[in-house]
Amino acid sequence: MKIVLYFTEQTSFISKLVSFLSNSDITHASVINNGINYDTDLDKDAFTASTILHENPKRFCITYDLGSSVDCQEWIDDHIGTPYDLLGYFLWLFGRNPSKKMHCFDTVIESLKSVGVYVPRDINNRPTGTKLKNWLDSLGIK
Repeated sequence: MKIVLYFTEQTSFISKLVSFLSNSDITHASVINNGINYDTDLDKDAFTASTILHENPKRFCITYDLGSSVDCQEWIDDHIGTPYDLLGYFLWLFGRNPSKKMHCFDTVIESLKSVGVYVPRDINNRPTGTKLKNWLDSLGIK
């Protein structure tokens, strides 16, 4: 299982907006499990397999490898098709994070929780790319 954090894509209005609203240069996240990348975004409007790494192979990202023995496939299978949480993304600015739908940072948090990783409350309730990066760095995952 791997976690991928993506830096702002300068050609994307949405990516730049997320960067501005979250005060973070990290504007997207995905989960790779069994060699398949999964994410959710406004264009797809659901949590599905992703082609983001193929669509923009030069986009700068950081990958955290939890090892091949860590497997969140059961969680992925249970959440494929979960709608994108556009309203929740704006509510997130106020520390509200509804759980029926997901945005990209939710997919990382929930997949990690599904394999037994404790996620601190401030990360769980109001995640930003920078908070996720700093937290993953503090865990020593590389």
